[in-house]
Amino acid sequence: MNKRRLIVLACGYVFALHGAAANINVEEFELKEMVAENQAQAREENTMEKQTSLKNLLQAYNPVHPEELEFKKTILSFIDQHENCFERSLEVGHITASCWLLNQDKSKALLLHHAKLGRWFQLGGHCDGDPDVLAVAIKEAQEESGITHIVPVQPDIFDIDIHRIPANSREEAHDHYDIRFLLQVDSDEEIKQNREAKELRWIGKNLEELPTENPSVVRMFNKWLTIK
Repeated sequence: MNKRRLIVLACGYVFALHGAAANINVEEFELKEMVAENQAQAREENTMEKQTSLKNLLQAYNPVHPEELEFKKTILSFIDQHENCFERSLEVGHITASCWLLNQDKSKALLLHHAKLGRWFQLGGHCDGDPDVLAVAIKEAQEESGITHIVPVQPDIFDIDIHRIPANSREEAHDHYDIRFLLQVDSDEEIKQNREAKELRWIGKNLEELPTENPSVVRMFNKWLTIK
């Protein structure tokens, strides 16, 4: 075989290798693109599922207080406008979950004197991406009360509210779109103080025991009085 023939064959072999490599690169690119598209679709479906679950809860909730009727419309609109509505990173505001927590015989309710805000509130907190607002409300109640055995009196929404959180050193002022549930302690456990609260206090069904005039807390207190 002459030298020229060897050069031609060698060139052909090199071109063949380059062609095969090019085909592999194209196939790898197409595979990565397909995986990325599938992941994006899965994220979108998951987001829609998260939103649908909360929207169904809200649609089933029929408030009688005029302010709650407006809150319901606003929260539903907020969910539609923000696919990341459960994330604390959404700076304009986010979905939160809280509760009106009753003791074992339902004769008392637990309130928290917030250490940073210096005001009395029901127990609750951020969803941090979790769309199961009832589970979040239970978790927050457990963490803030130190009581493990907490169960829902009912799985439906007990109250809803939208309130402004003032700016602080870490974040700008924003809104909390709060979904509230009626929960109950299911044991004889005692409350435990935590650093988020100046005080934890059980109150009875006497309005004079309510340590705040916050309209939304008063509204939940009055709802509690109607429960048999």
